[in-house]
Amino acid sequence: MRPLTLFAVACISICMFAACDNQTSQQPVLSTSPVKEEPVKPKAPTYPKELVSRGLAIHQAALARTQDARLDVWGTNFPSVQACIWIPEDQWKALSLEDREAFITYLKAQVPVIRSSPDRYTGIPEDAPVYKRFRDNIANMKDGAFIIFTMIQDNGKWIQSETVAESK
Repeated sequence: MRPLTLFAVACISICMFAACDNQTSQQPVLSTSPVKEEPVKPKAPTYPKELVSRGLAIHQAALARTQDARLDVWGTNFPSVQACIWIPEDQWKALSLEDREAFITYLKAQVPVIRSSPDRYTGIPEDAPVYKRFRDNIANMKDGAFIIFTMIQDNGKWIQSETVAESK
């Protein structure tokens, strides 16, 4: 080969190798960070034990008067389901502002308890077509989601009267 031809071949080879160095790899970049197995769930809120205990005592007093003052859920058909309690209207009106706050705090503190056993609160048979949706809505209830209804007696039966407190 002639020197000029050798020079041309050498230049072409260098250019080809240089072009290869500038290309990016098409292989995926592997992460070197450790893989987390499960996402970290936010910690459930905590409430002052004194307020929760005071709210529990108020709830127990309402239950002593009527079993209709039960802890339950409201709106199971929707993702915005809430923990709820019915309380006799005259009992609610007799509560001080501090006692009402304690009662609300007690109800908010029940949300994790309700979420942990949603089957208990569905109110329908497991073979009902909407059972899974109700159960999932309850299991995914938002922290602090609550509603309180008052109730009055009508011909010896307790009936819902009005909404007196609700989460936003």
